[in-house]
Amino acid sequence: QEQAVESVSFAGTPAFMAPEIWLGEGGPASDQYALAVTYVELRQGKTPFAFATDGVMMAHVEGRFTFDEAVGEAERAVLRKAMA
Repeated sequence: QEQAVESVSFAGTPAFMAPEIWLGEGGPASDQYALAVTYVELRQGKTPFAFATDGVMMAHVEGRFTFDEAVGEAERAVLRKAMA
């Protein structure tokens, strides 16, 4: 978890950075993405990404996230859209 929340001064916190931030872009949708990732972490008690095996950047860029059963299907639909 320590690696996931390590701060990067030029862009934000890696655990919550939108794919476009990793690719050198950004905008209002980047904030929406970070909010959705934060929501998922609060709901299921852990990040939706497997950073230890995927690498932080590639997990975000390739959209490799998972939801626990604590996050219902209606929430998942909204979150998928927010993280698209």
